[in-house]
Amino acid sequence: MRITYPKRDTWLGSTNAEVTKRLALTHDLITEKIEQKTVDDYFPQFGHNRTLIKIDTEGNELSVLRGATRTLQETKPRIIFECWGDSDRTELFDFFNSKNYIVIYLPWSPTNKAQPLSHHQFMISTLHNFIAVPKV
Repeated sequence: MRITYPKRDTWLGSTNAEVTKRLALTHDLITEKIEQKTVDDYFPQFGHNRTLIKIDTEGNELSVLRGATRTLQETKPRIIFECWGDSDRTELFDFFNSKNYIVIYLPWSPTNKAQPLSHHQFMISTLHNFIAVPKV
């Protein structure tokens, strides 16, 4: 796998081709070969402890989640994720729904019974950061 990032903004790296194309318009880029691991590769370290996962992967959120299937099923982590309006929110929403998760606006608290977002609300939201929590 290859990651591309701006020479002066190394925090802004991505393996997503669309993100890389946009970055190339305004930055000098560096591309490096990296090892790819899934969240499930780290599952033995989690055990069955409750886990929080934060995903900010510049357009690769769904790929990360697909590599976390066992972790989602067995530890039921809360997932904070970034999702820009031009990404495929429908696939993300459907993925969470298929795993019995709901999507909620941040900030969120387990003691505050926030209403889950409908598909429509998630699609039209101008916000970028959300939390997905297991349905109770």
